[in-house]
Amino acid sequence: MKYKIVKENNSSRSSKGKYKAKVDYIGKASTRHIEEAVAKRLNTTRAEVVGMRVAFAEVINACLRQGLRVQLNDWGLLKLEIESDKVENPEDFDPEKHIRGVRLHILPECSKGKPKLYQGIEYEKRE
Repeated sequence: MKYKIVKENNSSRSSKGKYKAKVDYIGKASTRHIEEAVAKRLNTTRAEVVGMRVAFAEVINACLRQGLRVQLNDWGLLKLEIESDKVENPEDFDPEKHIRGVRLHILPECSKGKPKLYQGIEYEKRE
């Protein structure tokens, strides 16, 4: 993983003015790129992978919308979380007014306290 050192400029943080590591992304892997790579690994067609990907996404999305948390081996736990304003009295809560959004939260699967997803990452500083 490539990284660069950047200065914290957010004035609301106590670390303003200090330096930290930040991922230096080298590009983006498109859905098509991933589909083609998976098809090659499985010795199948991209069309079959597309069908599986679409079905997989539909089932996971349905589970999340039903209020289920989704455990994916080698990735972790996926769940939806509501972002909302706070109110003084529960009776005053209006979902249309107070719910600002929904976010997907991923808790990486851990082995002996370390997320599997992050194991084996090698770091390289880029200028």
